Amino acid sequence: MDNALTRANALLAARKHDLLARGYPPQVAEAAIKRARRTAESIVLPISPEIRGQAYLDILRSELAQAESWAGKEMQVKAG
Repeated sequence: MDNALTRANALLAARKHDLLARGYPPQVAEAAIKRARRTAESIVLPISPEIRGQAYLDILRSELAQAESWAGKEMQVKAG
């Protein structure tokens, strides 16, 4: 899973950079990334260790694809 973690960290960093480049405040970008990471981690816990690394990457990609939507909703809530 070490290789998967290296790739996951690269995906997380790239998505955070993307959100920041799109104008989201650092706190919101970080929260969106943390949410995606934690969701993926919780989903893969019951998965067999032999396939957990790839499953984590697949789920993380899906969660990161939704990060901007979540960040936008978070901004609306903060704007209140």
